[in-house]
Amino acid sequence: MPFPQLSFSNSKYFLPAVPSECWFESYCIKYVFCSSVAMENLHLILKIDVALNAACSEIEQLNTGIPETEKQLQDAQLELAQVRKNEAAASKELRAHRSQVEEVRSSMQANRSRGRVLDALMEQKHLGHLSGIFGRLVSLILSSCLHIVVVSFYVVYRTCS
Repeated sequence: MPFPQLSFSNSKYFLPAVPSECWFESYCIKYVFCSSVAMENLHLILKIDVALNAACSEIEQLNTGIPETEKQLQDAQLELAQVRKNEAAASKELRAHRSQVEEVRSSMQANRSRGRVLDALMEQKHLGHLSGIFGRLVSLILSSCLHIVVVSFYVVYRTCS
């Protein structure tokens, strides 16, 4: 609430000279004039008091609200740090999964193309175009308790003529 503007002008409080023959009448005019000035000042003081009380209550509300707001800010900052940490972990996990998927995809494509080559060789053998291929040999190799490797290749017999 803004404070009321105080303005004092000399013309407002200038007491005009009243021609009077009685000093009591002059005294009463001065008394009435000073009483009206005092009432105006009292009204100004009351307005200032109301504005000051409102400002003090607003300051008190702000002072009680600041610690609560600071606590909310700290909680929000902790939550933001946790969310950033979770986001970084999720991003790292996503990158790992993407690389695994890419490895599996490339392995499948390599197996598919190798299988196509072997199928084409066997088809040519059945058609009689390749006489030196007898079939496929498969070996199982145990490299550790967890991994079994299958080695597959074709036996090719070639006679030199």
